[in-house]
Amino acid sequence: MSNISGLMGFLVENQNKTLTNERMPQYNFDASIRYTWMNKSKIFAATVRAEVNGYHAGTIQLHPHNNEVSEETFHLDFSDEWQTYTYNEANNSLEISGKSQKMGGAYKVEIHLQ
Repeated sequence: MSNISGLMGFLVENQNKTLTNERMPQYNFDASIRYTWMNKSKIFAATVRAEVNGYHAGTIQLHPHNNEVSEETFHLDFSDEWQTYTYNEANNSLEISGKSQKMGGAYKVEIHLQ
């Protein structure tokens, strides 16, 4: 599954776990994030906000729990228009992939529920 269906696959598979749906179109949950770019990797904890309905449907925001990751050096806001979302059923993760100058080319973000 890719893009919005990838996001929805991840959310549906995990709906009875730690996901909270505070407002109908938005899910918030804590996750372990693995960011991979240019043969480098960074793992950090974050609160994830995923919009599934309305004007911002398909957007995902990462809110890191510490200061070692910032928007200055990492993409933390994603859109299904610019990135590819894939639900990886084998390890129950949401994978976001993209390409940018900021990250020096291709990058991948893996989101795992904590």
